[in-house]
Amino acid sequence: MADGVCAVSNSTLQAGCREDERWYLFVVTSVIITFGGGLIIFLLQIIYDKWMKLSRRMFPNFYDRDKLEEGELHNKLRHYIVNEVISLQTNKGMVLAILYFLFNVISVTLYINQSDQPLEQCIDVLDTCNWTLYADIGLNVFFLFHFVLRLIAAPNRLKFWFQMGSIVDFCTIPPCALALIIERNWLGMRFMRALRFMQMGEILMTFNSTGTVVSLGSGGGGSVRRRTWSK
Repeated sequence: MADGVCAVSNSTLQAGCREDERWYLFVVTSVIITFGGGLIIFLLQIIYDKWMKLSRRMFPNFYDRDKLEEGELHNKLRHYIVNEVISLQTNKGMVLAILYFLFNVISVTLYINQSDQPLEQCIDVLDTCNWTLYADIGLNVFFLFHFVLRLIAAPNRLKFWFQMGSIVDFCTIPPCALALIIERNWLGMRFMRALRFMQMGEILMTFNSTGTVVSLGSGGGGSVRRRTWSK
């Protein structure tokens, strides 16, 4: 009975939706965030470098580079995220990586489940029948949280911004947020979540990890590297 009511409600909602397509809004949003965000990061890096050089020149006694970096809250936060939260050698990092992979599987499964429907649909945000919408929102909130962690941990944020994993996020997370605003859903770029399966080998590698990977430098000394989920 409930399925029949949901079907009637959905057909009524879609009746006036097919004549006014707005798929281009989803594409434009992802493009603006990708290139606009990259431009902002590039400009901020230039401004920050110029300001630090000028400040050290004007206040040489105040800016002790080593002490400054050790005392910065940002560096402490980044160190914690890199070594604890997204490191594949910690329980937190391993659980986070596995959850990320599983949630990608669920997201792609939802996409396949909706593949027989029109690419663009009108949605009612308050419609409890549309359970896939709420599932997609929850998944993308997690993906956004994971993206922020990787962004903070990235040593080169501009390079990170244009990596494959970031592009996948830009093509899937903003469209979900836009769908809530304009009450339309477009499946056009949701398939890109499947690209994250290319890192399945990195997830499986965690189960065979011994905890650290030691590499010998040219001087014979050992240096410890941690695998991190930052792509």
